[in-house]
Amino acid sequence: MTSTSPDAPAPAVSANHTTSRGLSPRDLINVGVFAALYFVVTFVLNMVGFAGPAFMFLGFILGNLAGGTILALYVARVPKLGALTLLGLILGFAFTLTGHSAYMIIVSTLLGLLADAILVGFGALSRGRGLAQAKGKRVSTAFPLAYAVFSVSFVGAFIPLILNTEAYYQTISAQMGPEYAEAMAAIFQPWTVGVLAIGMFVLGLISGAIGVRVARKHFESAGLL
Repeated sequence: MTSTSPDAPAPAVSANHTTSRGLSPRDLINVGVFAALYFVVTFVLNMVGFAGPAFMFLGFILGNLAGGTILALYVARVPKLGALTLLGLILGFAFTLTGHSAYMIIVSTLLGLLADAILVGFGALSRGRGLAQAKGKRVSTAFPLAYAVFSVSFVGAFIPLILNTEAYYQTISAQMGPEYAEAMAAIFQPWTVGVLAIGMFVLGLISGAIGVRVARKHFESAGLL
């Protein structure tokens, strides 16, 4: 019969999840909760675009900043391969149902898969560890990069503009009025989407870094990690 030395340190175990690699029922609940939270927050912030096409940039920036913290906590709660892929799939469907291009489903899912691969590739999710348990340097590098990639998924909404600009603005004119469509056309062209994607990627690196700090300090001290 073997015994354990009273002086031996106990292994650290997260209160919120095990080291199981698959998504558990509890993980799936968290996926739903955070998908709803991310969708509502970004959708509401992007509604500033109704004030005028130029305000869409403000909505993108605010949504990017808020999303970094939401996804940092999400990865901390569900540190499993496939979590960001599933989130991207759900968000793609959600945004499509609210009037965005169906390309959102494809783009969000693929970028979610790439974000998952980045986290695993950097070892941030190895052995089921979350943000509070993985090595700091791994998380500090991996999550901001993963989030920056994920945050570019909004480009899916503008793929119709890239493929057929004239038809896209005919649709916008029918939905928002000719004046809004004309003002938007003066700002958004295919090349604009590319520049905006690069800008959102860079901002995503910053937002992701902020998210790591918030998730590790505030949420861990609150006992949520």
